[in-house]
Amino acid sequence: TFEKGKVALQTEMLSEDEKVKAMFKKQQEFLGKLNETFLSNFPLSTLMYASFNIDGEKLYNMLQDDKNFRESLSLDQAEKIRDVFNSFKGDISIGLINVTMTDMPTFAAYAEAKDGVALETLYNSKADLGLARNEDIIKLGKNQYVYKSNKMSFFFGYKDKYIYITNNELINKNIGRKESQSLKDAVYA
Repeated sequence: TFEKGKVALQTEMLSEDEKVKAMFKKQQEFLGKLNETFLSNFPLSTLMYASFNIDGEKLYNMLQDDKNFRESLSLDQAEKIRDVFNSFKGDISIGLINVTMTDMPTFAAYAEAKDGVALETLYNSKADLGLARNEDIIKLGKNQYVYKSNKMSFFFGYKDKYIYITNNELINKNIGRKESQSLKDAVYA
């Protein structure tokens, strides 16, 4: 539909194959309705924004039905990955906040989460990640981390029932702060 200032597109997956239809139906089980949880965390000037709602436990269970996924993981890896997926339940939002010609584009992402287990698991498994000599994951404080390399830094952590990541130190210092003029105020929101 085309309305003044809006374009809306509704899609539907179609197939004659019963296996494909069952797969589409199963994929819908881990997706939920958006709650717009993080709209207020992104400035009105955000250049691009995407959001979806997932149930990580249901997503992991769906992946477990795939034989190749199951067989590619050791028992220890499967348990860690399950814990990571189980942390996520609710809205996940990412926004492109700034683009310059001289630096990496600035972004922030938030995900509703039950706990910070996913991040603790990542930090404790950093030896298994194959990080290069000039790369490291550093614990900055309780539930606060930074991935550092020669070229970039990614700040991430768990706070107030959400996981966040950004590549901007100033945004990291103010993470979770509600913007005075946010995407919630945008005419297209």
